[in-house]
Amino acid sequence: MEIIKLKAPTITPPKMCCDEDLHKKLNDYELTTYLNSHSTNLLLGKPKSGKSSLMWAFLKNKKLLNGVYHNVYLFQPEHSRASIKGNIFKKHDPTKMFDELTYDNLSEVIQRINHTAQDVL
Repeated sequence: MEIIKLKAPTITPPKMCCDEDLHKKLNDYELTTYLNSHSTNLLLGKPKSGKSSLMWAFLKNKKLLNGVYHNVYLFQPEHSRASIKGNIFKKHDPTKMFDELTYDNLSEVIQRINHTAQDVL
């Protein structure tokens, strides 16, 4: 048996926008390093377990998610949004807020995101 080492070509892989961090501040904490990429994340839990409170706290905190995203869609019942003191979405674009998560609402948001992505490319 003979091992032959072949000459390797020099290649430069392309840089992908989605491979970059969303924001360097998200690397300050181990928990938020997992959120520092272009990805889909789910926050799941039983009713009244603090999912909304945690997400709102992350979005409101300047050291965490505040200012990281430029396009936020919110699926939360209106009465639930209204019950929060210091509502960060009080002046949010109403066309980006939905009282419930339905197939039609989600399809609409996906179409908007795809349209925005095409404009960027």
